[in-house]
Amino acid sequence: MKEADYYEKSINNTVICKLCPNKCVIKDGGIGRCRVRENIAGKLYTTAYGKVSALNLDPIEKKPFYHFFPGKKILTIGSYGCNLSCIYCQNYHISQQSGKNSYYLEISVDDIVEKCKLIKNNIGIAFSYNEPTVFFEYMRDIAIKVKDAGMKTTMITNGYIEEKPFKESFEFIDAYSIDLKGFNENFYRDICNGKLEPVKNTIAAAAKEGKHIEIENLVIPEKDRNYFEFEEMCKWLVLNCGKDIPLHINRYYPAYKMSEPPVEIEILEKLREIGKRYLNYVYIGNISSLIYSKTACPVCGMESIIRTGYEAAINGCNSEGKCMACNKKIFINK
Repeated sequence: MKEADYYEKSINNTVICKLCPNKCVIKDGGIGRCRVRENIAGKLYTTAYGKVSALNLDPIEKKPFYHFFPGKKILTIGSYGCNLSCIYCQNYHISQQSGKNSYYLEISVDDIVEKCKLIKNNIGIAFSYNEPTVFFEYMRDIAIKVKDAGMKTTMITNGYIEEKPFKESFEFIDAYSIDLKGFNENFYRDICNGKLEPVKNTIAAAAKEGKHIEIENLVIPEKDRNYFEFEEMCKWLVLNCGKDIPLHINRYYPAYKMSEPPVEIEILEKLREIGKRYLNYVYIGNISSLIYSKTACPVCGMESIIRTGYEAAINGCNSEGKCMACNKKIFINK
């Protein structure tokens, strides 16, 4: 274990965690809602440091990043625990577990960094699978060394993190895939056991910093979702992030505590139509059809990036990243 950052001591060996908006007050011998931060004799420790539940070389499109080094591969690492408890979580077997009842390997920071450098065609590291915020110290120590080696670092996150640690991450994270799970407080409270406003603050802060951001929005069959709410979300994204921020509308499948069937494809298509009124790049994921995974020029519609599954090929942009048909600059970091 390693002593955690971002906490303060209180009376009677109690500590207050300052890493995420939960701000857990943890008694001596207790553990935070994330199942990772443990109070031992008045000090807060991260139990997940050096513990890896998953380590794979993935296509970067799987994160999903469609506009950050498309077609490349990235080493992806996860641990265990999460600071939300979404009732539809697809990775609940690691996100809703503690180290005491989950499988993991112990891998040092240097060993992870060495793997990054040795794997052929790997551009860097992605922190994913469970919520990286809860293993913040391990993520930071790895990412700093990966960046020092000239490679890229990415964080796939629910955005549920306090301002100070998130701004610290600007020093060592290049790109963020942020899961904006819904756009009203009732949804976050009832479905995710969290709050919306901190996630909005995270997205706005990353955009203000000029970081590469892509947004995920999983469409689940629940009563609070409606087209007006989705449209308000798109308007907010334009206002705070600009028209070029990619939006991934993903189809839910039954998992964890939710057994309802997936929403109809027609609903996803309607949501995409709404999104396209405001945003230049809107995709539908988690479906068999590939027609909504292509990147098209927002001016003339020429296909810029063709995707087959998680494979991608840039074919409609020149070396300067401009559309070959109309010379519009296509938003791609490569």
